[in-house]
Amino acid sequence: MVQSENNQQGNVSSLKKIVLLFVRLLVSGAILYYLVNFIELGKIQSAIKDADIIFIVFAILLLPLNLFIQFKKWGFVCSSILNNHNKKQIWFSLFYGISGGLVTPLQAGEYVTRAIPLQNVSIVKTAVATAIDKIFPLTIISFVGSVLSLPFLHYYFGISKFAVAVGFLAIILFFTLLYFVTFQHNDWAKGLLQKLSKVKFLKTIVSEMMEISQSNKKFSIKMSGFSILLILTYSFQFILIITAFTHHFDLLNYLWFVIIVLFTKTILPPITFGEIGIREAASVYFGSYFGIAEAAAFNAALILFIINLIIPSLIGLSLFTAKSK
Repeated sequence: MVQSENNQQGNVSSLKKIVLLFVRLLVSGAILYYLVNFIELGKIQSAIKDADIIFIVFAILLLPLNLFIQFKKWGFVCSSILNNHNKKQIWFSLFYGISGGLVTPLQAGEYVTRAIPLQNVSIVKTAVATAIDKIFPLTIISFVGSVLSLPFLHYYFGISKFAVAVGFLAIILFFTLLYFVTFQHNDWAKGLLQKLSKVKFLKTIVSEMMEISQSNKKFSIKMSGFSILLILTYSFQFILIITAFTHHFDLLNYLWFVIIVLFTKTILPPITFGEIGIREAASVYFGSYFGIAEAAAFNAALILFIINLIIPSLIGLSLFTAKSK
């Protein structure tokens, strides 16, 4: 009887995952369909035909560097928090995570699939470590993106200089407060975690977080360094692909555009398949303010998705399949 109930629960869980995946694909498809019709298919095809393939090749050649920085960052987390120094397991964990995050709602699968190759490490602890791995680039993008959004709002939407100054001070105050809470007053964080640990379903997760929260400033500085390198590599890939379609290299202008797109993508929930659709829509919208044609922005975002997510996901899938056999 118990086994029958467990099987039913498992079937329901599997059905939910399939439905959510279908919904994500449907939302992605709907957004892409709207964008293609909005831009016009002929313009998209024409932009692809006229693209300078050399710049796209250079963007592809940066993928190994992108993955290597991700590996070093995740490897540092594994060695510092999970006490795992096995490079092969860390590489497999990274690729499994990319594949798992691509097909699951809110990229939740990445937090689970990263644990598969790691021996003697719990799923909960790996999930918390994955969250720490991701929080550093997200925080940096949030800070830089929010700061660069202020002049964007001023120049293109007429926001007053006074409002920009107040916004800038508010951002600095918030992130300064975040720094002091994190590094100077750890007792506050510990007190909050202890209160959360009293909630039954959070107890296991919070206990792992309390163990992991012992990381020091040196850890955070190194993680921030890896994250900045990763963001710069990703941004330069994007810039190269944009240049392939615009036939014009404008580093600072395109970098500003890329950061705004990344910031927008960061603050929006990843409800689509691999965030496809959201990234393209943001690129098309903001591209018009930076002198980037709609077709060029759309194609650049889509190709970036293929390079940085589809290719690594296929590698992860092939590694998982080979290991299963």
